[in-house]
Amino acid sequence: MRKTYQLSGIVLFFVVFSISASAEETVLFNGKDLDGWSYHLQDEKKPVELSDAWVVQQGLLVCTGASKSYLMHKAQFEDYVLTFEWRAKRVKNGVTVGAAGSVYIHTIDEEGAFSAPKSIEISLNNNIGAVFFRDVKSTTEPKNWAFPAPKLPRDVENDLGEWNRLKLISRGKRLTVIVNGVVVNQIDGLNRTKGAIAINSVPGFFKAPTFYRDIRVQPISDTHLKDEKNATQQLAKFKVAIAKKEAAQKVMRSEEKRKKEMKQKQLAKGWVDVNIAQEIDFKADAFHLPFPGDAQKLEFDARFKDVSFTSPTTLAKLTRFYQVEMAKRGWKVAEKEIEEDSIEVTFKNGKSEVELSLNERSKGVKVDMDCKGLSFKGSNDPAALAALGIAQPKGHLFLQKEIQLPENLQSLKYDGDDRCIFKSTLELQEAFDYFGQQLRDKGYRETRRPLESKKRRYTEFGKNGIEISVNVFTDAVGSRIILKYDE
Repeated sequence: MRKTYQLSGIVLFFVVFSISASAEETVLFNGKDLDGWSYHLQDEKKPVELSDAWVVQQGLLVCTGASKSYLMHKAQFEDYVLTFEWRAKRVKNGVTVGAAGSVYIHTIDEEGAFSAPKSIEISLNNNIGAVFFRDVKSTTEPKNWAFPAPKLPRDVENDLGEWNRLKLISRGKRLTVIVNGVVVNQIDGLNRTKGAIAINSVPGFFKAPTFYRDIRVQPISDTHLKDEKNATQQLAKFKVAIAKKEAAQKVMRSEEKRKKEMKQKQLAKGWVDVNIAQEIDFKADAFHLPFPGDAQKLEFDARFKDVSFTSPTTLAKLTRFYQVEMAKRGWKVAEKEIEEDSIEVTFKNGKSEVELSLNERSKGVKVDMDCKGLSFKGSNDPAALAALGIAQPKGHLFLQKEIQLPENLQSLKYDGDDRCIFKSTLELQEAFDYFGQQLRDKGYRETRRPLESKKRRYTEFGKNGIEISVNVFTDAVGSRIILKYDE
């Protein structure tokens, strides 16, 4: 729903200008006030007063970004050149902000598509120069309401905070869009050839102002006709270049698809269901699953019943490893899905189940095992895992051997960053002192000034080229402790 406001002290009436070569240029914004403009609110659920949405400051028209709205000038134009400059702050921490929206031309005060007035809309944000027919429903087929700016040229918008200049040449049913002197779009077959000019505000995620100046309409001169002709020629060249690029990309995609399909076929061909009698007694413990000797950053997550690691070997070799080793332990393949760079296999053994996921990466294979019906008890014991032949990081074994953990632990976990993480009933300072004193007694020297806050204590100890950091946080049970090994 749109709401129109008559500006105080202004009598709104429409004047039709059919601008000829002899006509004078028309300044739409006088730099002092909003004389000649009417305020139209597009979202009545969020009513915003004109003075909060659009203001005049230091000779500039400022859109505050407070409302979804537009200002429409009282005059109507046909066959003309519209020019103005705008400056917008559009990015904050990677998020689009600001109110730079679009300009409406050939506008009438009737609601069109997407709550816009019936008009021709030219975008000033994202795909700058894209043209939309806002008096045609978006469901219209064939799609003759949206005309994106060609992929070439790119980067026409100036750096953040700098002024941009828009030039629109509207002649008959042809519209030419030029931004900062670069042709970005040209549309033939406009279904509206005259009407008012309006500037639209589309608030961003964060409110920020957009500035406009030097808004004026000129008659079409010989220079503008040359601009229009040059635009037609340039866009024709762009379209040829785009067609060549898209054709090359199509060939490249086709070749990539062929290679992937070939790789997938080879991987599928290499998958030959093994018929190996069970050689190893089945045990429903997660750490009795097979792990390759080159497993890196092996982690057992008892909470979510997951096991993960990376392997520098190839996808084909790792696939064969699990085919053979799972069969030796009595696991049967229930399901499998083979892609060109990944394999998903579900193994079952009685009530136990393992969903094995192998995903090829640039430096090896990422392995994830989602386990059901398997125990994770003991999976947080690096020494016991090492005794079973499961490769363990040196840091895990060192921390386990060197550090005496307090009683009543919870959620003990060794992760892939050479860290030991757990919770304790010891309070913040008590836990910090417990580990600090223990390390001092073992000859470690504190190598930094402790970091202390209301909810955290942190320090580092070193000896013989080995560094152990102690990081303690306040927790509901008492404290959460992270011990990290560095060499």
